[in-house]
Amino acid sequence: MKPKQVLARLFMSAIILVLLCGWGSVIAWQQAVVYTIRVSLDTHEEKLTGHEILMYTNNSPDTLYEVHFHLYQNAFQPGSYLDNKFRSRHNYTLADLNGEDRGWIQISHLRNGSGDLLAQETDNTIMRVPLNRPLPPGEQAAFEMDFVTKIGKRAWRINAQGGQFVISQWYPKICVYDDCGGWHTDQHFGHEFYGEFGSFDVEITVPSDFIVGATGVLINRADVLPDTLMEKLDIKNYGGTPEYLWPKINLRGDTTKTWIFRAENVHDFAWCADRTFRIGTAEWEGVHIYTLVRERKAHTWHDAAEATRNAIRLFSENFGTYPYPQMTVADVDQGMEYPMIVMCGGTSPSYQYLFYHEIGHNWFYGAVGSNETAYPCLDEGFTTYLTAFALDSLVEEYENLDWPDLKTWYERTFYQKRNMRLSRYHKYLTLAKTGYEEKVLIHSDQTRERLTYRNSAYNKPAITLYMLEYVLGDDVFNEVVRTYYERYTFHHPYPDDFMAIAEEISGRPLHWFFEQWWNTTKTCDYAVASLKNKKLSSGQYEVNIGLRRCGEIIMPIDLVLTLADGTRQKLIIPIDQFSKQEEGAIVLEPWYGWDEFNRMYTASVSLPTKAISAEIDPSLRLAETSRLNNRSGLLPKLDVRLDNLYVDYPTWDAYHITFRPSFAYNDVDGLKSGLICEGSYMKTEYSADHHFRGGLWIGPMSGEFDYNIHYTTPVRHFGRLTNFILKGSRIEGRSEIALGFSDVYRRMLGGFPYTTLDLTAQRMELHDASYLISPWDDGVVTTVEAQFGHHTRTRRVHTHLCASFVTNTFKSDYDFSRVDVAVVKNFNLGRSWHMNSRFYWGHGEGDVPMQRQFYLTGANPAEEYDAQFYRSKGGLPNVWRKDGHLHKGGGGNMRGYLEQNEIGNRILAFNLELNFPKILRRPLATLPLIGKHLSTIENYAFFDMGDIRQKDYTFTFQHDAGLGFLWTVPKIPPRLGKYIIRADFPVYVSHPLPDEDELEFRWLVALGHAF
Repeated sequence: MKPKQVLARLFMSAIILVLLCGWGSVIAWQQAVVYTIRVSLDTHEEKLTGHEILMYTNNSPDTLYEVHFHLYQNAFQPGSYLDNKFRSRHNYTLADLNGEDRGWIQISHLRNGSGDLLAQETDNTIMRVPLNRPLPPGEQAAFEMDFVTKIGKRAWRINAQGGQFVISQWYPKICVYDDCGGWHTDQHFGHEFYGEFGSFDVEITVPSDFIVGATGVLINRADVLPDTLMEKLDIKNYGGTPEYLWPKINLRGDTTKTWIFRAENVHDFAWCADRTFRIGTAEWEGVHIYTLVRERKAHTWHDAAEATRNAIRLFSENFGTYPYPQMTVADVDQGMEYPMIVMCGGTSPSYQYLFYHEIGHNWFYGAVGSNETAYPCLDEGFTTYLTAFALDSLVEEYENLDWPDLKTWYERTFYQKRNMRLSRYHKYLTLAKTGYEEKVLIHSDQTRERLTYRNSAYNKPAITLYMLEYVLGDDVFNEVVRTYYERYTFHHPYPDDFMAIAEEISGRPLHWFFEQWWNTTKTCDYAVASLKNKKLSSGQYEVNIGLRRCGEIIMPIDLVLTLADGTRQKLIIPIDQFSKQEEGAIVLEPWYGWDEFNRMYTASVSLPTKAISAEIDPSLRLAETSRLNNRSGLLPKLDVRLDNLYVDYPTWDAYHITFRPSFAYNDVDGLKSGLICEGSYMKTEYSADHHFRGGLWIGPMSGEFDYNIHYTTPVRHFGRLTNFILKGSRIEGRSEIALGFSDVYRRMLGGFPYTTLDLTAQRMELHDASYLISPWDDGVVTTVEAQFGHHTRTRRVHTHLCASFVTNTFKSDYDFSRVDVAVVKNFNLGRSWHMNSRFYWGHGEGDVPMQRQFYLTGANPAEEYDAQFYRSKGGLPNVWRKDGHLHKGGGGNMRGYLEQNEIGNRILAFNLELNFPKILRRPLATLPLIGKHLSTIENYAFFDMGDIRQKDYTFTFQHDAGLGFLWTVPKIPPRLGKYIIRADFPVYVSHPLPDEDELEFRWLVALGHAF
């Protein structure tokens, strides 16, 4: 390095040192870095070749004998720590990568400022460099090296797809050395990052037709992006309909361009390059805003620069001024934040959510550079709070409607409006209620799974900020957040630093608050137990209120009384001698207590008129696991709405009920019409409190009423995912009543392996045989059934083991028992080839009724009863069943034997399906209008083998084989379920009918898979 360059770097480092130490004793020391990097992009090899000089200032009180660097891209190859972690969870994404698809970074010619070579010891993503000479406090060291970075096919946040290059975590980056642990040498497991603040001078050489966006300010704009080119690339030139052809402007040439960027006070540097970028511009208070969008999407990004401007203005006015001179938003198929540049996909207006979130990170992550590797809550949680704030403030038309865009009249009229803030509460609480939650202050790499990570990093810390606002009051809370931002801009705060500022500004101890919400998984729940009025001789009313603490967490209470004259009176119940102050509010005596101590609280207040209702926290900021008990009175708040068939957002504040019309057909009733109603509280795919689904129909030809009711609710005393089940029905001549328990045992809520167990007592009875199309014995059948399932996943195989045992119980007209076992394996053979196998065995003893016996070809009548189209005459064409052309998966699944179906109490069968690349894709794709839908038809070859017996096991196996096709019907509203049409052609059977040949054209149709 030339002497002038060294002096320039030393001067710059001195300036940064002053900035970093400006808070004196308030802010801890931190190291300073100056990077100078030259890098070239090889678009064919998908490699980066670079040269890096790092000036490193030791501002610590310690003498350093070694330094450490992050080599992030080494994570994305077989044998890495990340790969080993994946394999432990049966994920072989990285293990299967070949040489050309692996990501890596190689370092060469590593030397110090004197030109002496330095040793290097690489442990996957961390490189240790022993120093030739110790680095004392206050002194500076230089490191110079060459590097090559390979862009892996399965790497995260760095990729080369569709001619676009997204480049982050690409250079050797020195690890942070701070007063909270010394060197932070965390291996990269794909989560968060931690870097030293400093400056970057980066030269990026790319083919001359690429447009580059990056961290920092473009220094040589006149050379690489002159005004004439900016005018051609202006997004205003690209409107109307999308262009999916090659761009209108061709900048291609055989030369290269070098783009030079400079960034100050940043802790990372990222960039992206694309031949088709078109540019939008805006400005706010001297901040230059650039949006880079691929030409084919330019017509959907015309308001992107203005949306960015609005976000920067809003966050600057409310949380602290944006500290950088520029912001770039790039159209990339991901969402990720970097200093001064963010990557956002999507289209207008739905991309606003992603814009606000990633731009907000330039406040919490960019300027306030917390250790997000160890404490992701400090950047993701705070930014999630900012995102909701922006949506509340800037998106008015649809009141924070969940995306995607709502454009049609139907969607605007019937789609439920969703508030992003409340959706964060819902996500946190539904996970907390399952018992799978993890605490907020957990290392980003140590969470069990993605679900719990999203909760600990995003949802719970965001709602904790809302609850801190609830505890302190709006004005005090706003001052806390602004002070935290201003004090720690360009610094590395930790959780204790934010807690200290909250206590400093509020003037009250808050350890009780943060300990509960950030360091435990306890939950909060309060209830209104009683509300009574007593008229006094003075004409006033003595209002007596009783509250109950149902949860473990203690919190102050906002209680609002609605009085008989329509006015509202707010009461505040503190937990100690401190209380927020609000005009007009009455502060009551503190409620001391914890755990089982003092769960009940009573208070009385004198008011001019009686109170007719009481409600805890009408502001919806207290994160309670149930708000059904937050109001006085017998009934909880209800939210009743028409089912729009597409989306359903359960509300946290009320019991949620939807209804819709329903129709069905059979030959006895004709076209039945009715109503389906569904209700639940805080429903998710894992559980829902007091969930019921009911239907009522009338048949115009028979005059019969049919009904169906299904109710479940968690019983968490028995297990985290245990549910009580009660159901009853009287449908098409048969009735059923059942009750039982269902449980799921799993280590990770969203992964394998897991085990299911169901215990059910059931009573079924036939009332009217005129509906029947399959054999069904008369009388009452009462049973007890146990069902067991175990589901695992290995490298290429998913295994599903299901077993059930059924026996009759008291008052049954049939004395029998039955056991069956099914083992299904799904094999991933690669390159659109899949194989599915099924082994099935069943054994019955005693007087098994016809509807519960085993059927050689498919499901038995009891199983068909649960399928609307199969249960009765006319649900599907009767002639199909009569002629052996209608199938429902189950039993032996011998598809070639529908015309010679057998029934028995002993069964053994094996089924095999081999899925291969779609042979109809191209021919069908050319059809007008319907081609794109029909081209999704899947195809497979199948083989079935099995036999059935009534009493013994002298099986004589039969076989069939053929081709099959599956089509998932498009455009079906998702709340009506997925409809799959299957057509199988068993052209070979080993035991044909007397008038058939072994090889002969046969066909059948079905709804759903065979297995």
